[in-house]
Amino acid sequence: MGSYNDYVMKGSGENDAVGVCHARGGNKDIPPQWLMYVCVKDLDKSLKKCTTKGGKILGAKRKMGENTYCLILDPAGAYRTLYGIDFQKTVSCFVFKNNASLEYC
Repeated sequence: MGSYNDYVMKGSGENDAVGVCHARGGNKDIPPQWLMYVCVKDLDKSLKKCTTKGGKILGAKRKMGENTYCLILDPAGAYRTLYGIDFQKTVSCFVFKNNASLEYC
């Protein structure tokens, strides 16, 4: 990220497991706390649902590899990141029950 590096711990294989970001550059407006990433099948649909229920979209959508994510303030007042993934390709770190996908509600 420019002239500095964020800290990322790798999980099994080469998958990122956790990271710590500097509060500067593209991350300067992110709140200073741990953020939960909620995987969703359709990011745009989930963002619309968030705002319909009284939440807020904080910043633009961003890319991480093949996936897109966005920081929100949910209707209950919690910061979290909605992370749009292709559930057919991403199976290494998620448990599915009857092929159900997660939807933001």
